Amino acid sequence: IHSRGEKMILLNEKSRELFDLLFQSPPKFEDAEKLVKSEKHTSEELTKVAINFAEECRSEISDALFEKEITPQTNPLGIVEGYCSAYLYKVLEFLMQYGIDANAVFENDRNYYNLMSSVMWVDNGYVAADSMGLLLENGGNPNLLVDDESVFDEFTFDVFFGAIEQEK
Repeated sequence: IHSRGEKMILLNEKSRELFDLLFQSPPKFEDAEKLVKSEKHTSEELTKVAINFAEECRSEISDALFEKEITPQTNPLGIVEGYCSAYLYKVLEFLMQYGIDANAVFENDRNYYNLMSSVMWVDNGYVAADSMGLLLENGGNPNLLVDDESVFDEFTFDVFFGAIEQEK
């Protein structure tokens, strides 16, 4: 498990147990499914698990590069396997069948969290783009305001900033 535990927010005990089953490489989907069915997680609880998963995946690859655990890839679109971020799409797909809400916004310690906003910052090949597409195809609202900024505006800035960085 690559969990740093720095961004853990909003989880009760049963949600933390589900998160722990999913935040492994590979996730324990069979055990997670049994838990979800037996514990009857609410949509809010499942969405919070998904947000926490994305937040933990967020800088996993850049941290590994910094720590020299991995070397930069020659193919920037390739997924670095062996990290939880490589499973983000599958985890979201799994949780979606039980009712996550891509448009839910939660506040914790004056910070606002939304699944789409968390997903867009995951840096592992094209996982974030595919995961964002999954959320948008299943009712995610790109015009949703999170802390006075729309998800689309935040995404547009990220794409623009990335283009500038590539020019250097």
